[in-house]
Amino acid sequence: TSNVGAEVHRDPGMGFADFHFGWWCNLPPITFTPEQCAPRVEANWPENYPDAGTAYFRWSWRDIEPVRGEIDFALIDATIRSANVLGETLGFRIMTIAEGGRGVPDWLLEAPYDVPGLDFDGTFWPDCRDATFQAEHRRLYAALGARYDGHPAVDHLDIGSVGCWGEWNTACLSGVEGLFEVFSPAGDADREVTLAAYEELIDAVVDAFPTTPTVMLGQSSGWELRAMMHALSRGTGWRVDCWGDWGFWTWGTHMEDLYPAMLANATAADPTFPDTWRRAPIQLEICGTVAQWQDEFGWTATAPAGEVHRTFQWALDQHASVLNGKFGRIPADYVPAMNDLLRRNGYRFVVDVFNHAGTVRPGDPLTFASRWSNLGVAPAYNPRALTYRLRSAAREVRFTSGEDITTWLPGEHRVRDSFALPADVEPGV
Repeated sequence: TSNVGAEVHRDPGMGFADFHFGWWCNLPPITFTPEQCAPRVEANWPENYPDAGTAYFRWSWRDIEPVRGEIDFALIDATIRSANVLGETLGFRIMTIAEGGRGVPDWLLEAPYDVPGLDFDGTFWPDCRDATFQAEHRRLYAALGARYDGHPAVDHLDIGSVGCWGEWNTACLSGVEGLFEVFSPAGDADREVTLAAYEELIDAVVDAFPTTPTVMLGQSSGWELRAMMHALSRGTGWRVDCWGDWGFWTWGTHMEDLYPAMLANATAADPTFPDTWRRAPIQLEICGTVAQWQDEFGWTATAPAGEVHRTFQWALDQHASVLNGKFGRIPADYVPAMNDLLRRNGYRFVVDVFNHAGTVRPGDPLTFASRWSNLGVAPAYNPRALTYRLRSAAREVRFTSGEDITTWLPGEHRVRDSFALPADVEPGV
């Protein structure tokens, strides 16, 4: 009989994420080898923060490609290896906006490139409508995709080519209401041009990563929503970055205002939107820190109708997989509720029944018949091979199933595989 069990499993592509290794390594100019990085991270692991299956990083284009054509693959590769030492895979975002500075490389703003842009009190905003910007952006992602698409240790790509911190907003600017007001003050015709530019940037990422899952920041309405819907039409999932906001701002809240509007408006634009989780990941980033929820707002995890419970239940209702908890301290009395969330979010595969013959002769067919349950709220989005292993003291034989586990939605799944046992297998148990 299927049993959720008491354990919280650490698996790739689900559960809480390790955010930037806590800034202890692999962020320029701080660089350490994987052997140096992992102990630094483990020694500074936040109190009660769960084991992470995914490391989530954000780099600026400036950091990744300081010289045109010389992408810092060594930095990304070292981060992947560091994550692997910690038992994690890597999800990452490349940003073009850096608050108070430049997120794009200097060479992109100099001849013969000369990409135009605007300066907002020191924050440089490149004009993504520029043909050179678009061509160079596509070239960058083509190179990244050639190296990392389908990489077994890369969990996902977060599309962060636009907006402050790559979050598709203008929150780091003053006096600018939204993305379509930066370069599109003339009205709808101007905004159509900007939307087409944003869609090209999205297409460049999705075209470069047809295998590795991609996610796009959720938007609640207007032109921004149209950009989001274009990304979803290309097969991306979505993420939001103020999960748990029940009172951080004076204008309203994400949980009660913006996110309900996003869900409703996206569904109105595309009735299949609620089924996005079936094919692409839903990922959430908390607002503030979990410790802040308790220290500043006094939210308790014991109240069934309280903010913490409603926040965690919302994640399950959206079929969320990776949860960015900002890699900060978790209050001790939040841990039971957090563990209950982690036992159910993402995927959780359980073997209910497994049948095979008791004996088999060399060269004969060997059949495995099994029934599995996915007790989570989502499938696994990266292809992993279902593999059987027979072993004795002297030898090991492996068989790989043709089963596609990315189709294992919540519920039961029956699998039947037959293989030929090698003719030279020695007698034994």
